[in-house]
Amino acid sequence: MAGGLSAFLGYRLVKPPRRWFRETPPAAKAAEDVTFPSRDGTALRGWFLRSEGSPDTLVLCHGWQMSRVETLDLAHDLQQRGYNVFLFDFRACGQSDGRYTTVGLMEVGDLLGAVEHLEARPEVRSGHLGVLGFSMGAAVALMVAAQCRRLQAVVADSSFASLEWVIDQARWGLRLVPQVLFKSISIRVGQRLAGVRPSDVRPVDAVGQIAPRPVLFIHGLRDCLVSHRQSQHLYSAASGPKELWLVEESGHCMARFARPAEYLDRVDHFFRSAFAGADAG
Repeated sequence: MAGGLSAFLGYRLVKPPRRWFRETPPAAKAAEDVTFPSRDGTALRGWFLRSEGSPDTLVLCHGWQMSRVETLDLAHDLQQRGYNVFLFDFRACGQSDGRYTTVGLMEVGDLLGAVEHLEARPEVRSGHLGVLGFSMGAAVALMVAAQCRRLQAVVADSSFASLEWVIDQARWGLRLVPQVLFKSISIRVGQRLAGVRPSDVRPVDAVGQIAPRPVLFIHGLRDCLVSHRQSQHLYSAASGPKELWLVEESGHCMARFARPAEYLDRVDHFFRSAFAGADAG
């Protein structure tokens, strides 16, 4: 029983249920449907929300087990603030192709594909480009920004510093079964299916390469899934300019609901300042 449950947990790690509405959410019907390739050719799907005349575009990256719908309400808020907004489904999520998620490894190619798609759009090509990610999406945003200079600013909400650390801290299985048994079997199953090793997904090793472009880290102090200490590790490893906002009453990826007005104001001010700095530099 223990081995079977461990194998199932490993399967669910790389094959989470797809989350999608039976019908397109009403708020998305004014968005442009987009299909574009990841770096490895996997077909990904997204929405582009245009803010007429804006030179600024933000890419929103959802978290593990989620889809672009997770960020749709925030996308509309940012569109109303004068940004073009692009949100998409990572591989094996939402309506994108792909059999397995790799919890950040191959998703780097997904975000790079999104950037390449946006650079071909006339309303984006000569303007500013920033990225805001949640959880896994935040980790991906940090790793991509380290190698893609086109991204001029990053907001990382509830990111992990190392996937291995998250798995080590997670509660696995039942109390009567040794934790090490659940973890080792689950990781082996996930690695065999999707080819991902948790030790390969380490934003903490990349974040120092983002400077001199700015990074804003956001994390809830009540996050029971990814400890806020992960963002503190990332903040310490970043070279700057950098900011860290810890939200006392927030759980995982919940700061924008705990303090909606302040969240939107902080994110807006951060990107405007970053883009102004890019022009000055």
